[in-house]
Amino acid sequence: RIKENSKISEKEEFNSSERAAVPMPINAGVYLLEPDIFSYIEPKRKTSIERDVFPKLAAEKELFHYSIPGIWKDIGKPEELLEGNILLLNDLIKNLKEKKKNLIDNTVKFDGKVLVYPPVAIGRNVLIGNNCVIGPNAIIGDDVYIDKDTEIKESLIYNETYISKEVKIEKSIISDNCHIHDGAILKGNKQNLVILASYVEVLKNISLMAPNTSSISICHHEVVKENI
Repeated sequence: RIKENSKISEKEEFNSSERAAVPMPINAGVYLLEPDIFSYIEPKRKTSIERDVFPKLAAEKELFHYSIPGIWKDIGKPEELLEGNILLLNDLIKNLKEKKKNLIDNTVKFDGKVLVYPPVAIGRNVLIGNNCVIGPNAIIGDDVYIDKDTEIKESLIYNETYISKEVKIEKSIISDNCHIHDGAILKGNKQNLVILASYVEVLKNISLMAPNTSSISICHHEVVKENI
């Protein structure tokens, strides 16, 4: 139910993106509009509902908001997708009733000594080999196999991916059903990532190192045979 005190005044900035330097309410892009809204839209003219219509409604005190608790993150770009997943992971752990440092499914199997640096999230039926290092900020989906002596941090790994031994993965997004062979290195940086689409295969000892200028993106079903 929308409350009377939820009106948006004409003095308030209507934010539709992350432009604000300090935390403040953001427009999530879900609108419930009365049919009368069409009287505020000029015919045969390109109109932005946020920039052209909502300020008029606010001036007439006919614009209301409903506040939803929690986090909001624009994830329109791959780099933002990784940031958003890490943000959500930290928020979920912080708000758990039972205090935990990680979200690890009880079907996960550790085959030997594995170092886990929180926070991490690991899905169902994951097998992690001896002497692996996982985290911080590693998010691993379901049915993933990770062989021994592999390191994964600041990365998002989707379902049914096979990661062989002595692999290093940092600042990367790996989609489902990928195969990363022995000794491969996938490393992004603060600005750019290494991004693999589904069913990508990275061959033995291949290095994918994202430059400062752009992310490395590999298309579906590609086999990476050379260093990038």
